[in-house]
Amino acid sequence: MIKLDKYHSDIDGIYWVTQALSSEGSRYSLTLLKIENGFAIATDGHRLHSYELIDTIPEGLYEIPVRKKSEIMLAEVEGQEWPNFRSAVNFVDYSHWISVMEDSRGIEGKAYSKIVRAMPDYDLSYNYHYINQVLSDGGWWQVMFFNGRSAVEFLSDGKYAVVMPFSMVR
Repeated sequence: MIKLDKYHSDIDGIYWVTQALSSEGSRYSLTLLKIENGFAIATDGHRLHSYELIDTIPEGLYEIPVRKKSEIMLAEVEGQEWPNFRSAVNFVDYSHWISVMEDSRGIEGKAYSKIVRAMPDYDLSYNYHYINQVLSDGGWWQVMFFNGRSAVEFLSDGKYAVVMPFSMVR
């Protein structure tokens, strides 16, 4: 068991990442935090958060029995598979991305509107709550989309997030 207290250099970043964990018990692997190559990664299948760790945490999959802003407990889980997110996320050359927004401090609602207005009209939208959680730590963000038919991707110092679209057509 690994305990991160409020003084640990990675607690804010890992707390931010864990917002993307699934709460569905039937999808157990999506309730786990993955530590890999110096990054903490979580996904619920609709979004993905990734954070570059400052301190070393052993690689593996972890349950989060305690998740508070002042304390996080990581319990390693053996023998579980975790989704191959690299096959679902289109990592593209950054030079082809469009910067939509640069500063998220206190303007999450405006940021969401700006993102949606910048998208070509493909009858897609994005979950406001998910985007608000990505931007919740404030700071400087690049918010980008590739072609209007894919996920919105967020990049900030040491943090990366993806929010998948949903169709507005019934």
